[in-house]
Amino acid sequence: MLERISKKKISEKNDLINNEINKFKIDIENKKKKLLAQKNVMSVEEYNKKVNTLEKQIQEMNINITNKKKEFAIYQQQLENSFSKSLNKFIEQFSEKNSIDIILNKDNLLMAKKKLNITNQIFELFNTQVKTINLN
Repeated sequence: MLERISKKKISEKNDLINNEINKFKIDIENKKKKLLAQKNVMSVEEYNKKVNTLEKQIQEMNINITNKKKEFAIYQQQLENSFSKSLNKFIEQFSEKNSIDIILNKDNLLMAKKKLNITNQIFELFNTQVKTINLN
């Protein structure tokens, strides 16, 4: 449950960035069409000046998009790190409370009895006890 919420936060932030990029692309396309429609009406100097202005806007937005993508990657990493820290803390408390000496990653285990798998139990308890994850 909490993992889905984290993924939802990441997805929402990613969608917000993509929507902004799409709006920019549409705006630029409209400006290009308008400029091409006016090409024959305006002087060559004025046309070149407007083309240069449009190119500068595109360059500025590309820089802005790059920065937003970097910020998003940092946000995503922080959220994942915070989730992992919370889960690890919870697993540590769970193991102490239930007198478990060792907890192994299922992927690194060759063979064990299925009744020893406590993954679902931990996630159910984690989702009921941990309601929010703070980004630090």
